[in-house]
Amino acid sequence: MTTGITKRWSFKERRFVSFFLIYASTFIQGMEIAVVLPTAWKYLRRLGVHDETFLGFLISSVFSGLFVGHCVDRSENTRKVLLYLNLCQIFGHCLYFVGMHPWVLLAARFMCGFGSGIGSACFSELGRASKVSERTLVMTVAFAMRQIGIMVGPMFTLALHRVDTRIGSFIIDEESSAGLVMASLWTVFQCLIFFLYSNVGRDYHRQGVRVRNQRPSSRMNYGTSGGHDSDRELLDSGSVGNNNDGACETKNAGWLTTSEHERRIDRKLDVGGFTQANRVPSSSGGGNNEASPLMGLVAPTDKRLGYFDVLFDDRLVPLLFMQTIGFFVLCLIQTIIPPAVEHYFKQGTRVTSLIFMAEGAQGLCAYVAMMFLAPKIQDRIIVLIGYLMLVLAVGIMGYVSHALSLGLVDPATLFWPFVAGCGVVFVAVPTLSAAAVSLASKVVHRNAQGMAQGLRRTSLFMGVVFGPLWGGAMIYQPLFLYGMSFVLLIVGGVLFGASFRKLFVCRETSNVGRRQDASMTSSSSEDRRREAV
Repeated sequence: MTTGITKRWSFKERRFVSFFLIYASTFIQGMEIAVVLPTAWKYLRRLGVHDETFLGFLISSVFSGLFVGHCVDRSENTRKVLLYLNLCQIFGHCLYFVGMHPWVLLAARFMCGFGSGIGSACFSELGRASKVSERTLVMTVAFAMRQIGIMVGPMFTLALHRVDTRIGSFIIDEESSAGLVMASLWTVFQCLIFFLYSNVGRDYHRQGVRVRNQRPSSRMNYGTSGGHDSDRELLDSGSVGNNNDGACETKNAGWLTTSEHERRIDRKLDVGGFTQANRVPSSSGGGNNEASPLMGLVAPTDKRLGYFDVLFDDRLVPLLFMQTIGFFVLCLIQTIIPPAVEHYFKQGTRVTSLIFMAEGAQGLCAYVAMMFLAPKIQDRIIVLIGYLMLVLAVGIMGYVSHALSLGLVDPATLFWPFVAGCGVVFVAVPTLSAAAVSLASKVVHRNAQGMAQGLRRTSLFMGVVFGPLWGGAMIYQPLFLYGMSFVLLIVGGVLFGASFRKLFVCRETSNVGRRQDASMTSSSSEDRRREAV
């Protein structure tokens, strides 16, 4: 769907603006973490609420990801989903600003948690509207924008620190004004989505179906040339509407032949009540043989097939589990840093803040490095590198904590190894997570991208919830603290190793990518000329 402003834009322009808005949403979500959460505890105590509000936020976030992913898969109308979710964000932050009563604050955080499902919709759109070769890059940029938002957010917190006034019965102070700031940002974002966002994921697939269904003579008019071989190469590249299982007929893949690959996808096409019509027969009559706007969707052929056939296979599950482990260890380390610095090294909040600032900068550097490495290194290799770095970090932290608990070494000599171990964790997790999410989007069919991103959010929150719980309970018992981490890492390594060969995803050649971009641009130009006539 295009608006009046974007109607005459080329597909490439609509895609650029839509991706920019998706990156803006991840930036605002990162800002919310840095603006709301630091003052939330003080706000909760002032209103007499403790962890119930935070629990409500987490629960709604987990379920919203699955629900939103399912809705996006069924409709593929990401724009409408984003508009509804933004209303939840705006309303929730307005309630947070009002406060006044514990139940109002609880409802506010629940609404914001449900609205945070916007992440599932955004990442599924990135997966549907990008080529396999560029997907790691576009998704890494989204993660990097979230990290930048986390780093920029404290500037707003400092600016709101001296706010203390009253308008009628509403108290505007450092705690409540955070909700007003976020509500304002989401309102601006709502306007931008309404006027400028296009459903580029659906358009990308429809343009691909249209190009594939053109006869060779007609395809010449769309800026491409070549016959059946060119079509086959375009389809196999996974760049248009066929980002299904990431298999390609190369001896490096070696695990699935072309015919087996096609049969496997045919069995899994029915996702969420719709089937992708990749094999729509072309008309035998004359005319330009254009695809119908609904050619990408036909009635389901087998009601027994659904999400479970596509999502729970031996490639996606290890990737989700690796992400859970990564955030489990990350949140565990974040939980133990403040008390460990105070108890073992006799340092205060200033040193703790400096550690977190340095680690946040390291995480951003990891994302930037990923942008340069993604086109050159396979995703599965990047996941493996992140996993090995995480194992190294847990080993360093386990040794340091065990030595400190026994008092065998002067704590001052272990301060920098402690900081180094934390630094490795804060580099390993972004590397592992970004590559795993990108690779997961490549091995999942395009019609299940939304639910796959919902499962990603669920696996992420499992690590976010259980990591701090385990870290807080076992902080002074390093054998149990890091022993559990090692057990999870071993299990995840075994699962990932068993599916490593199957996680090979072929990349399009530069010529294929250029033909794809040319066909998209030419097709969009032809559409505009036809509408003008």
